[in-house]
Amino acid sequence: MTTFQPILITPDDKLRLQIAIDRALLQRTESRPAIEDLQHELNRAAVIDHALIPSGLVVMNSTVRLRDLDSDEIETYMLVFPQEADIQQNRISVLAPVGTAIIGCQVGDVVTWSVPRGRVRLRIEDVGTSSQLDVVQASGAA
Repeated sequence: MTTFQPILITPDDKLRLQIAIDRALLQRTESRPAIEDLQHELNRAAVIDHALIPSGLVVMNSTVRLRDLDSDEIETYMLVFPQEADIQQNRISVLAPVGTAIIGCQVGDVVTWSVPRGRVRLRIEDVGTSSQLDVVQASGAA
């Protein structure tokens, strides 16, 4: 995974994510590289108070619209803790590669990481609650 700018994270998210990392290491429920990637992101994150969260920041439980810069496809996901993940409901774990890539990023940021078929480049198009993005999608404004 390649991200160049520092990411922002709330104190609560940082604490809960560290607990999730520690639990995954202890229970061996996630791949070691996934855990190490998330730990790296947490280590380099700037912690900001909830009151200072800028609009468009990806925090836990955000609903995020992503554009694949190679295929121009758009997908919408909710970023959740591992135990809440359900791909059928577009709820992706923060320990999934895309989840780790987007945590702490903002609208307009581009995240890139390696996959078996090459590199994936996604731009964060929108961040909000599920209901906010549903209204935008229904109105045709994307």
